[in-house]
Amino acid sequence: MKRTVDQYADLHPSGLDYLLTAISGALTAYAAGMSVANPTAGWIFVVLSLLGVWISFAVMRTIRGTGLVRWNGFIYTAGVLAAFFSAPSLMDLIPDNPFKAQIFVCGLLLWMLVFGSYLIWSDQTLLFQAVPSIAVFGLVGCYDTYRDATWLFFGFLLCFATLLARVHGRTMLKQAKESGYSQSGERMDRSATELERMRSGPWKWVAGPQWALGSAFVVILFSFLGAPIIRESVQGVAGAVRVQAPINRSSASAVASSLDPTAMRIGAGPNAVADLPVFRASLDRPRYMRTQVYQTYAPTGWTSITAQPVGDRTDVVLNRSNSRRAIVSIKVPKTIDFEIEPITSRLGCVPVPGELTQLDNSDNTTIRQDATITIITTGKTTLFKGRSIVSGSSNDPTDAIRTVPAGMEALLSTTGIRPSVYDLANRSAASGSNDYERAQLIKREIERRVKYNLLAAAVPAGLDPVETFLFETKEGYCDLFASAMTVMARSVGIPARMVVGYYPISGEKDDDGRYVILESEKHAWAELFFENHGWVVFDATEGAEAVPGGERGSANVSSLASSGAIKIALDVLIGIGIVVVLVLTGRAIFRGVHLGPSRSDLDREYLRFADVLARASGKARNFDQTPSEYVAQVLGFLNGQGDKAVALNSKFERLFYSNQDPTKEDIKDIRSQILTLKSNIKTSRPKVA
Repeated sequence: MKRTVDQYADLHPSGLDYLLTAISGALTAYAAGMSVANPTAGWIFVVLSLLGVWISFAVMRTIRGTGLVRWNGFIYTAGVLAAFFSAPSLMDLIPDNPFKAQIFVCGLLLWMLVFGSYLIWSDQTLLFQAVPSIAVFGLVGCYDTYRDATWLFFGFLLCFATLLARVHGRTMLKQAKESGYSQSGERMDRSATELERMRSGPWKWVAGPQWALGSAFVVILFSFLGAPIIRESVQGVAGAVRVQAPINRSSASAVASSLDPTAMRIGAGPNAVADLPVFRASLDRPRYMRTQVYQTYAPTGWTSITAQPVGDRTDVVLNRSNSRRAIVSIKVPKTIDFEIEPITSRLGCVPVPGELTQLDNSDNTTIRQDATITIITTGKTTLFKGRSIVSGSSNDPTDAIRTVPAGMEALLSTTGIRPSVYDLANRSAASGSNDYERAQLIKREIERRVKYNLLAAAVPAGLDPVETFLFETKEGYCDLFASAMTVMARSVGIPARMVVGYYPISGEKDDDGRYVILESEKHAWAELFFENHGWVVFDATEGAEAVPGGERGSANVSSLASSGAIKIALDVLIGIGIVVVLVLTGRAIFRGVHLGPSRSDLDREYLRFADVLARASGKARNFDQTPSEYVAQVLGFLNGQGDKAVALNSKFERLFYSNQDPTKEDIKDIRSQILTLKSNIKTSRPKVA
């Protein structure tokens, strides 16, 4: 039984087109949310855009074929303009509005994407939805705060390439219908749709998706191969441009960026952290494990002067540097063995308790000047075994060192410290009889004065974060506590540095007695240098009151949102998408490919035929002449071979406009007839009257 079809269904977008558009918008919104470390905002835009696409599909099914569709472009433009003008007020509807100041444009584009998703009723508006998406991905790439954005963009390109191919086919069908093309006769498959019949006729390579898909894959290939070249080419210029990108606050970024150990912004909150395991640690007891060290303070945050790599042979460098002052200053050393087993690729450094002296399995690491260890390829090394030294003295330190090694003067520098902070430190430490007591008095003053709050708002731009923390907001998170302790210790002449790492706050252990360190246990503290003890930890969050819900070590992001589960799911979907697009492309390309002759062979034979006629007549074929018109023009110059030329021309026309490719026999017969015609025409060119 022949199936009943809507002969005009191919002229309208289908459910698959809207599905591709929905996926493209969702990938864009999610990438934007993650790039500003606000998954909640990302999911809000995902839901709004998906709802809009679903409503648009329902509207399209209702109004297709009506005059309203012709006005869709104007309606869509009006909606996008409405989003443009109302975006500033709409931003406040997003919890903890992350799209402020320099990244406001990203939020504006997302609202344009959302508004537009409710008004896509035609092919033109479906394609135009890609414009804000591409712009958003461009901004996300500039921010460079979300590693998986590249994969999301690749998924977006696959969806857009497929959509473009489908729209291209429908556009070609419309043009063919307007040109008057129609397949008819007994050979017409009346059960096929209009587009299917087009693909079996002479329009098959024009109406099909081959060229659109091919162009899209060229764009994708250029994006992945050409982008690094362009990036390197413009790096010199880009380095002079300063764009304040959003701070990625997914736990580690609240404290430090594992991607950039040389710089760290503080007070950027609120902080999003999750109870996701990061690594397992075998320790003798709970210890502070450092990953990054910072020495230079400025109102914008901390920078490190010792984060430069000094070698990729960590074991060799350690053997040469085990006489460093941090070790020899410890008069009662205690050696501890430790093991670090990464659980996730998020761990970019090896957390080290105390002063590192030995590290096994170090081939995949780079050591920095401050003896912190960077993992070169995350996820490659499954276990790090090491040995370090800590002070084993049962006595409290007394005096800090008064001289620091050359090049490390920043440990005592008071540059950048606000006068109010400097005065507070000296007033607080005034009653101390030695440096250690003065440091303890400063620590207690900080604990008394401010509260710990993981959800505290960011310090306003232009204000000194430590001064604002101590005298105005009076609440913050570990990086502000550690910064305050460090600069106040320096204010009374005690060498101090800002340190980032992990501490097993929860004390959770696995069945083998190893500490399971969570993402929410990323931490920051101060380390002060004392004679006979080396670096001593001062954590001012220990005795501070915590705001309910923002306690030290608490999580405020679901494990699913921060885990790799979403990335794995997206990777699987992208992989499936790649396979599907490749299969469809292969089918589209090879549907009309045969081992026999192609239409290009027929074209070459016609050029030979036209050349024979031109040489005999002295008249070349004009561009605007049909084959029949040209033959009629030169009939009088063919020396009695006009009938054969007309018959051969008729065969060319029949094969040119057939819905089947020529066979080997057709090409062979035509070539034979051309040679016969050429030999029968006298070689001397007749005189033109």
